[in-house]
Amino acid sequence: MGRLRRHPRATEGDSAVALNGTTVKTLVEAIKLFGGIAGLVTAAFLVWDRWARGRPLAWVTARKFGANPLEYIRLKNPGYGDVFVLGVRAYPRVYDVAKDRSVRATITATALKWDVRVLLRQNEEWDLPIFPNLPTDAASRRVCFLVFWRKTSSTWLPQVPVVIMTSTGYIERIAAAAPKQD
Repeated sequence: MGRLRRHPRATEGDSAVALNGTTVKTLVEAIKLFGGIAGLVTAAFLVWDRWARGRPLAWVTARKFGANPLEYIRLKNPGYGDVFVLGVRAYPRVYDVAKDRSVRATITATALKWDVRVLLRQNEEWDLPIFPNLPTDAASRRVCFLVFWRKTSSTWLPQVPVVIMTSTGYIERIAAAAPKQD
């Protein structure tokens, strides 16, 4: 570190002190460090604002009507703007996902495997029924649901899909524990 030196015209009683070159360089480096940290924080906020804020929530749930459990992927938009859900895919394809429980939506989900388009307004929830593609006595398998979506304020900006990692066994347990509704 640099030393402080007295001004050449300073007398014994004066407190005038001049900074030498190394102290000024240290101060400049500290300002650069602070500016770099502020830039990184700003960039992190920008990425969070554009990619994560307004992201829909998704989870597996079930309801029972009579003795039959019905499994769903529940979508919720906790954001400040509308969200457009483009589609939901299951990997591996052990489930089909439909827009609703209508016959047309069920046939479309089975045939097209991708036609789930839902507009979620602020704080709105939507249940997407899931239908198994394998026998119920099959061994439990891991399954990953990907929910593809866009913000309606910037539909051109691709968003990272919402991922639900689960297994067929857990979906069956969720359905067995579901409360009965009339």
